[in-house]
Amino acid sequence: MPAALNLAATTSVITSEPTAPPEAESSPTANPSSEMETAPAKPAVDPKKKAAMRQRWRLRRDAETDDDSVQLFSTQSYVIAVITLLAGVGFLWWRRTQRNLDLAVSSLSRTPFEAATEADSTGQFTAELIGRLGSKRFERLVASYYAKTGVVAERTSAGPDAPVHIRIFWKGEPKPFAGVQCHANPPMLIGITPLQALFTALSAAEIRRGYVVTTGKFNVEARDYAEEKHFTLLSGDLLLEKLNALPPPVRGELLKETGTEDTGSVASVRLAT
Repeated sequence: MPAALNLAATTSVITSEPTAPPEAESSPTANPSSEMETAPAKPAVDPKKKAAMRQRWRLRRDAETDDDSVQLFSTQSYVIAVITLLAGVGFLWWRRTQRNLDLAVSSLSRTPFEAATEADSTGQFTAELIGRLGSKRFERLVASYYAKTGVVAERTSAGPDAPVHIRIFWKGEPKPFAGVQCHANPPMLIGITPLQALFTALSAAEIRRGYVVTTGKFNVEARDYAEEKHFTLLSGDLLLEKLNALPPPVRGELLKETGTEDTGSVASVRLAT
């Protein structure tokens, strides 16, 4: 009896144990590589399509470059270039006109008389001659010289310390274009002070050009100031050179107008009473 009970218990125990599902026992071990999804392969690119895409890209790049060029050389750019060119031409014309004015007054290239073909030693101006002229007679000489160059020279009848002694006009023009300051026999080199007075007077009268004529010389400061203000300086040596470069008939007229007479090789001063 006890043996029968043990056998029954053993049978019940064996029969009570759960059995594995048939799928678990029959299914093989899972493969890890089979669980990973395979990456899709890249589609093959047709060489003709690829070449066409490159061609479109090149055309687009060239079109953008052309647009930049058009913007660089636009109508506004051409207008600015034309205005700049016209301004440059106008400035060059203005400089040339100013240069011609200087030549007309300070040189003999525009005198209405023909130059002498041969050098004439008679009736020459000398440093001794112009050095013996007083302030009034020296102003008369300078005014007569400028008048011989084809302009109208008008004396102001001011004192020797006045900033302007002669006004120069173009023929037929009511307004002077230049003022002249004269210094006869200065005791020393002419400095900057009289030139500053001349600049102030010309600016107030709206006269563009200034000339300073003397029987002496200028110091460095005066020459620098004259260059800054575009004044023309005629020292005694340069004045003599210009006077003696005149044709003999014209030079003889100047000798008479300034109260001098020709004694042969050297002109002497006829003292005024």
